[in-house]
Amino acid sequence: MITLGALAFLNPWLLAALAALPALWLLLRATPPSPARLAFPGVRLLLGLEDPEKTPDRTPWWLLLLRMVIAAAVILAFADPVLNPRERLAGAGPVILALDGGWASAPDWEARREAALAALTRAERAERPVSLHVLSAPVPPDFRLNLRPAGEWRGVLEELSPAPWAPLRAAYAEAFAGLTPPAGVEAIHITDGLDHGDAGAFEQALASLGALRIVHAAAPALALSAPRLVDGRLIVTALRAATDAGGAVRVGVFGRAPGAEPGERRLASLEAAFDEGEAAHDVEIDLPLELRNQITRVALIGEESAGAVALTDESVRRRRVGLATGDADDDGLRLVSSLHYLRTALETNASLIEGDVGTLIEGNPDAIFLADIGRLAPAERAALEPWVEAGGLLVRFAGPRLARGTDPAADAMAPDDPLLPVRLRNGGRAIGGTMAWSAPQKVRDFTRESPFHGLVAPKEVTVSRQILARLGPDLAAKTWATLEDGTPLVTAAPFGAGRVVLFHVTANAEWSSLPLSGLFVDMLRRLIALSGGGGAGEAPPADTPMRQVAALDGFGHVAASAGDLAPVPAGRLGAPAGPDAPPGIYAGETARVAYNLFPEPTPPTLAPPAPGSAALEILGERGERPLARWLLGAAILLFALDLLAALWLSGRRPRLTRALAAAAVLAVFAAPTPGDADERGAARALAAANQTVLAWVVTGDARLDRMSEAGLRGLSRVLAARTAVEPAEPMGVDLERDELVFFPLLYWPIGEAQATPSDEAAKRLNAYMRHGGMIVFDTRDAHLARAGSAAGPNSAALRRLVGALDLPPLAPVSEDHVLTRTFYLLDRFPGRWAGGAVWLEAPRDAPGGEAPGRLISDPNDGVSPLVIGSADWAAAWAIGEDGDFLAPVGSGDGFRQRETAFRFGVNLVMYALTGNYKSDQVHVPALLERLGN
Repeated sequence: MITLGALAFLNPWLLAALAALPALWLLLRATPPSPARLAFPGVRLLLGLEDPEKTPDRTPWWLLLLRMVIAAAVILAFADPVLNPRERLAGAGPVILALDGGWASAPDWEARREAALAALTRAERAERPVSLHVLSAPVPPDFRLNLRPAGEWRGVLEELSPAPWAPLRAAYAEAFAGLTPPAGVEAIHITDGLDHGDAGAFEQALASLGALRIVHAAAPALALSAPRLVDGRLIVTALRAATDAGGAVRVGVFGRAPGAEPGERRLASLEAAFDEGEAAHDVEIDLPLELRNQITRVALIGEESAGAVALTDESVRRRRVGLATGDADDDGLRLVSSLHYLRTALETNASLIEGDVGTLIEGNPDAIFLADIGRLAPAERAALEPWVEAGGLLVRFAGPRLARGTDPAADAMAPDDPLLPVRLRNGGRAIGGTMAWSAPQKVRDFTRESPFHGLVAPKEVTVSRQILARLGPDLAAKTWATLEDGTPLVTAAPFGAGRVVLFHVTANAEWSSLPLSGLFVDMLRRLIALSGGGGAGEAPPADTPMRQVAALDGFGHVAASAGDLAPVPAGRLGAPAGPDAPPGIYAGETARVAYNLFPEPTPPTLAPPAPGSAALEILGERGERPLARWLLGAAILLFALDLLAALWLSGRRPRLTRALAAAAVLAVFAAPTPGDADERGAARALAAANQTVLAWVVTGDARLDRMSEAGLRGLSRVLAARTAVEPAEPMGVDLERDELVFFPLLYWPIGEAQATPSDEAAKRLNAYMRHGGMIVFDTRDAHLARAGSAAGPNSAALRRLVGALDLPPLAPVSEDHVLTRTFYLLDRFPGRWAGGAVWLEAPRDAPGGEAPGRLISDPNDGVSPLVIGSADWAAAWAIGEDGDFLAPVGSGDGFRQRETAFRFGVNLVMYALTGNYKSDQVHVPALLERLGN
């Protein structure tokens, strides 16, 4: 490669042909010798006639110059010129390529991947080995430079995704500092520009190995703190590294609205405007209580990273709690009021409503607290029982009225009260006092099975009177708290989907000092959290094992946890996230915790200045631009101009129209314009109608579309080589504009960023499937699907994209389905990934006694109008123009898996083309048996 400023030639040896231009000038300038003059008498008859066509005796200089320019343009085009070429690698030894690969790399991940691939390309041109290191992965115990040919790292980069935690630069700095580098090393660090605790030590370690190039983004990633309650208000903070410029971001609030269809939807969209120099900006989420309690996550709109998403748990939910009492609630006697202590303990954590039971039920509370209500009226019981059974939490407190509520004479035959967790003894029990021998009882430590586990009962909390529970085989299982003598203090029992809880003491300080303590507040907070079906809203004990139930990936997408992560102690969730504890939702025995990257509103900081010897490059600032096609187009246009000039000089002016038509045709090939779209569409339709053409849906993702095109190209070649089907080159289809009727099969790869088809496009897709077309949906995420499930992270995108389509009932492919034997006998359908179910239209039971499960004749000729899978078939089929495979397949025997994927593709096309003919061939024995009968 030769570099001339911002211009480079990748094939510079072809420039030697420019030296032949002077010889070409002389050759074109030379004229043949003059003709000999012979006297011929008959020539006299031609005197006075004038020939309109004259040939000049010498080519004009301007025409010679034009032809020289044409020749020079062709030579320069084949020399492969490139504008803004990437700089050459420094040194002559190995290349160390380091990518941060953390959450802050996610917003511009594709640009980082392209920069890494460009570095591999330069190393491959120079035949230099490369050692690739992703800093978000743990440092291997036997760390060393893993030098390989540059081409072997391409597959690794293609499959690489950002991790949902910060890069482990400090650990890698120590590892690189212990290396003895070979001569001529160049290190390339593609960084996110933030400081992750290494204070620049990693780049110093790289600079000590050799030449260092640092590639960073123009602006670092943004982040979002976890939502928090401040004086009853829900606050979230947008974060960024310190900068002098202002700016604005949008904050989206997502959750499940009450009464809405299942699934998450946006509840609100808020604006956060940074002032100059401001690194943290608070935003209040002002929503009705019903909506606010349904929030599952808050995210920065347009900023796809784990740091830009904050998950929520019970700690930010404010419950609606109803209070009722059997006493007259006198504000003048607050200290003996049955509700005073409940109000004080709950008002900071819940929205309170008071009244009779009917009023409370109408307020749709999450929990109802009844203070010493002994006998419930029939109307109150009729309202409370279905409310609790539907999922409500009823908390009752003892008192004189409840103590008198049991009839000892009817005890043996009385049925259990569903609004009491246990059967009670009449009258209660007095402990201590001047006439009693026993002393007031203290509270025993809470067991692990209790939702109060982890709370510490102060020694000064004592109970002087209580209501006793009758003994029974299930009393221990229903007891959540006991006194030191083993008698129950708090009991609970499920009732339908809800729960009934009983405090065996009063809600005021008459029977115990519990309402005067902080323990009372903590116990009620735990109960309120249980009213939402989750765990407590406070941190569990540090030694509590926590299991991840929902995972947050590097791009900020939430999915069910894969289940292969070992439980971690709750204390680990107080430290920054890492490979051993990724962000997400963690659940313990009595708690459910949202673990976010930024639990506090502490903004990220910029990385320290790079070492002085390092070369700096901004990500995507200078992109290579090939100029060959522009030079060839210019040469074609100049050639057309040369043709016109030659015709003009030869005197053939009347034939100028034909020359103009030829020049127009050349111009069409040289520089097509958007105005030709209709003509090209007609040409595409004609080609698709006259030949068998496989098509793919254009998604807008250039990389995904290239892989789909290459995949169908590879499948078409295999079909032509092995079967009687000879498909033409595959075509891309725009669902909003192109006609679908010409294509027997439409391959649709699913990506999360795809736009939902319009109503008109959905109408065309429905018509296409009803009249014999087949759509192959490929979510491409079988390797990410949760164990035991065929649903990967792109399944939600698939449901969104097909929401307006008229899809039939689906069923997995059965072992004897015609798709398993149209050409090859198959029992699995892998692509780039193995595993994952393949779904088709569910079979219909044929009339007349045919075997159930067989597809009968229908308008689609027995062919399912859709196939749904997740194996990434196009990547397994994909081949380049040179015939090489473009993507690695599987993790074991890749050759066998790719061959099986091609066989499935052949079966799929045969199934789409032959209809029930193949189905009849498969079922020949059954058909012959029916004919014989």
